[in-house]
Amino acid sequence: MADSSLEKGPEVPAAEAPNAAQPSVPEGGLQAWLTVAGASVALFVSFGWVNCIGLFQAEYETNQLKDFSSSDVSWITSMEFFFMLFTSPVAGKLFDSYGPRVPIAIGSVLHVFGLMMASLSYKYYQFMLSQSVVSGIGSSLIFTPAMTAPLIRKPKPQTWFRQKRGLVGGLTVAGSSLGGVTFPLMVQHLLPQVGFGWTMRICAFLILAC
Repeated sequence: MADSSLEKGPEVPAAEAPNAAQPSVPEGGLQAWLTVAGASVALFVSFGWVNCIGLFQAEYETNQLKDFSSSDVSWITSMEFFFMLFTSPVAGKLFDSYGPRVPIAIGSVLHVFGLMMASLSYKYYQFMLSQSVVSGIGSSLIFTPAMTAPLIRKPKPQTWFRQKRGLVGGLTVAGSSLGGVTFPLMVQHLLPQVGFGWTMRICAFLILAC
């Protein structure tokens, strides 16, 4: 008589449910939409600000840096945009390691500090260090995590949205356009009223408030 175990054959583990190991992913929700709103505001103060920095070209050529050529002055705003994009890999690495809060907090301090120091500057190298380097790096630490946070949930490797990613991305980027309209209007109105120094400080206070 054959062994009963041979008749049964080798035991085969039951197939696991296909979604048993996968965590449930919420589609939207209050926290998800608050993340979108926060990211849009972050782009408002970072990329939105960079959209208006060309307005300072004429101000520098006329007043603070009138002894320098237009080409020399243009390096200040060009380098600010350069540092904003060039340091994006560092901002992305910080986002991967710590989530969005750490790089955005550091970036906010640097961005505001750079603009405050620019409001006190009167020499070429001072503008280059404060506005171009410090504020540019700060903008990068705000801008890069804000672009990613609404789509990737950190520290958990999940996503906030599965079906509305296009809408979420559009709403996030819209903040930069709003900043690109708001800051130029502010600067054009404030420069003749309160001067360069207080114009920069008021913009910095607005960024800090956001």
